Amino acid sequence: GSVLLFSVNTAALGVNGTAVYFEANVAPPAGAPISPFPPSNGGGDPGQEAAGDIFRSARFSNFGAYGGQTLNPAPYGSNALEIDEVLLGLQAPAGTWALGLGIGEDDLDALEAEDASAIDSDGDGIPNPGTHAYFSLDFASVQVVNGIADPFPGVATGPDPDGVTADDILISPVPGPAGPVFRYAIFARGVLDVGLLPGDDLDALVLSDIDPVGSLNPGDEILFSLAGGSPSLVAGANPLMPAGVLSPGDVYRKRFGAPPILYYARAVDLGLLDSDELNALDIGNCFGSCSDDFDSDNDGINDLCDVCRTVSDPAQSDADFDGVGDLCDNCPTVFNPDQSDTNFNGIGDACEIGPCLCPFQGDINNDGFIDATDLAMLIDIVFFGAVDPQDGTCPTTRADFNGDGFADATDLAELIDHVFFGGAGPTDPCTCPGGFPCP
Repeated sequence: GSVLLFSVNTAALGVNGTAVYFEANVAPPAGAPISPFPPSNGGGDPGQEAAGDIFRSARFSNFGAYGGQTLNPAPYGSNALEIDEVLLGLQAPAGTWALGLGIGEDDLDALEAEDASAIDSDGDGIPNPGTHAYFSLDFASVQVVNGIADPFPGVATGPDPDGVTADDILISPVPGPAGPVFRYAIFARGVLDVGLLPGDDLDALVLSDIDPVGSLNPGDEILFSLAGGSPSLVAGANPLMPAGVLSPGDVYRKRFGAPPILYYARAVDLGLLDSDELNALDIGNCFGSCSDDFDSDNDGINDLCDVCRTVSDPAQSDADFDGVGDLCDNCPTVFNPDQSDTNFNGIGDACEIGPCLCPFQGDINNDGFIDATDLAMLIDIVFFGAVDPQDGTCPTTRADFNGDGFADATDLAELIDHVFFGGAGPTDPCTCPGGFPCP
């Protein structure tokens, strides 16, 4: 499995009980500094201390085909410049006309440098041969505002008719044997390759660029988030995005060469609110201590990292990327990490036929029990025309005990058998192959 590292924006609140919530709302005033840590002013006292923190997620499905990078660290309590923006082909400083684009500076947004063992291992400010930085630009960047045309069309991917936009993934240096060092090319076009909408703002990025490195290929994949206000976050606006309510706190997964954009982790899976926004993203491998962890299914993967702890599954297959292995997933084709199964029929709610959940059949008065009171109400419905209640999107009424589409004497006979003689319970029309009514 893989574990996400992430940061949030200044407005994020987090779900109560999580580290994000504590840092954003509760963190107490700073006390005396504890050696060797530097003193702190204590943020908002209380709270308002989350936006600069890096948080760790629970385990999710495996991602990527590369190892970790190794970089020369900066001195403790300090930082070091890795690559100047000028070397990436960006405009700086803000007060000059450096690239002839007016007075303004480019704002690097998402960043991925994981595929390079080190971008600049000798510290000379020039990227190592064959290594690349992948990044996006904020929508307010001067090159985005000025509508710069695709600088090297067809080098890493096809030409981008939209030019450089905030939904594109850029790469520097330009790939190729003689690619310019201090320039960038478009690695993946936001609309044509990722499947985003014009106006989307790529906010956080994790990228796996398999061989040949530097060009977009089927098998390359990304995790990403979108900034609040991106058109693709509007429910139903982008048919390639997951259905339902979308959040700037969600992490999405895209495998190039495969049309849909899938959930990798929803905001709630990260302990965030739907209104919270991710600012940065990275990923690492899940690990657990063999000395204090168990391997319940004896498949060689300890329970902490196992996507299917109760069934031996060395392959760790997880087709829908929800962190629950296919052999244990109650809905293996649809992302449902919560594994909700409202009617307890072994089929996850996300895979029920039709958008219906029907736990009410036979419980006509909706008190949570199927008993003699419901039997009396069914007699009134069948023989005296009393109202037969309907619940939400359920295709049957509560009095339709056998789920055949009719509330009649057959339901009465089956309900009597169930209440007084322990006969079979109600039939759920959502589980019938082919949909309702049951064959």
